[in-house]
Amino acid sequence: MRYAALGPGKRIRPVLTLAVAEMLGARDLDPVVDLGVAVELVHACSLVLDDLPAMDDAELRRGRPTTHRAFGEEVALLAAFALLNRAYSLVAGSAGRLALSRHSPEEMIHRLACAIGTGGMIGGPRPRVIHLSGI
Repeated sequence: MRYAALGPGKRIRPVLTLAVAEMLGARDLDPVVDLGVAVELVHACSLVLDDLPAMDDAELRRGRPTTHRAFGEEVALLAAFALLNRAYSLVAGSAGRLALSRHSPEEMIHRLACAIGTGGMIGGPRPRVIHLSGI
């Protein structure tokens, strides 16, 4: 988990999350950090899974051996699922501490699940539909 989550370039999402929260006037940044880390953990999970032999079978990621090359496919799978579960745990914990009036903790977890699921990351990009009826 540590190898996949703390590699090069793995702090940009939490930093962006903090910058947006500060722009919006957030006072308590601790739960915001957790939300940014959760998004980074989801991204790390997706890269570990994408690099596996059944997918891209990548040897390197940012100049380092991919997680499955460094630790074996079995460990990489366990690490990916652990990263994903830790992300959900961070969102659940931090969403309650944020006490947002607009989104409940349950809704924030639901939004994360939707973003990761078949309508989001797992489903992949959707082709744009171009309507020609007005031509």
